[in-house]
Amino acid sequence: MKQQEVVFGNKTTADNMKGVTEETRQDLCNIKSISRKWVFVPQWSDCPVEVEKEVKKLWDRYDLSEYENYYHVIGGEYDEYPLISEWCRRNGVPEDEIVIIKYWS
Repeated sequence: MKQQEVVFGNKTTADNMKGVTEETRQDLCNIKSISRKWVFVPQWSDCPVEVEKEVKKLWDRYDLSEYENYYHVIGGEYDEYPLISEWCRRNGVPEDEIVIIKYWS
């Protein structure tokens, strides 16, 4: 059976926002609703213990639970977690990419 093509309109969810300037609306239209992200699971893996300790420090700092994730941007001049960033770089994560960290505290 031939699959029927789905056609979407030209209006986006950013177009529906009220009370924002046209410039802001255009900026929002440039945000992609679907994107690929990196996921870092430090426990029970090949992650060095030094890096896992830094993840635990991050979790403690923000009082995160095991049901929460943390989003870390790799690199930058304000990188507070250099071991996490370096481990991600060594595993192929490009600079300025977002990494979702999953940690069971």
